Amino acid sequence: MRHDQVRLAPSFLVRKRFQFAGALVISAGLPWFARGPLLPGTMIEAASLNTLIGNTIAVILAFWMRLSIETYPGIRRSSVILPAATTGHGVAVVWFVLTRFPYDRIGLAAGFLLHVAWLYLLYIRAERKVRRRIAVVPFGGTDRLAKIHDVDWHMMKRPQLRDARACNAIVADFSAELPDEWEAFLADAALAGRIVY
Repeated sequence: MRHDQVRLAPSFLVRKRFQFAGALVISAGLPWFARGPLLPGTMIEAASLNTLIGNTIAVILAFWMRLSIETYPGIRRSSVILPAATTGHGVAVVWFVLTRFPYDRIGLAAGFLLHVAWLYLLYIRAERKVRRRIAVVPFGGTDRLAKIHDVDWHMMKRPQLRDARACNAIVADFSAELPDEWEAFLADAALAGRIVY
């Protein structure tokens, strides 16, 4: 998260590293640690270790999918959580079924449920209160952007990267006739690693 986003919750809750680490601990670690004291079996048997690895890979896949999709403006972050988690954990289940490696069904199911609960809890507590700020190149059909709510649109006045410094991304209508200095600005922004839509 960048400093320009409106935060009404503790800032560490919206950090992707915290969300990822928490998902790993909760959805992969808790079902594994529950082996023995709460669930039958031991932590070092093959099924328990394979389930730990499967839940870890599922969290990594789901996190990658969320990062790939949530960057687009107008995407509701809450609508990405369940499909991403389902896909990640579904890939793990299919892997175990196809390879016939031993795994713990209760551990995989618990990992999925804890993963989804963690992500929705974070969304309810912090993510839905964050507003993105996106810079707009003032040429073409930019008037339709105002219909997308939950985004602060910053209309740029000059082609300077420092004017878009506090923004998460830059939007331009590439079908419009852009002056050369604005095209150079967009190229510089893309080369600098900025997100350009």
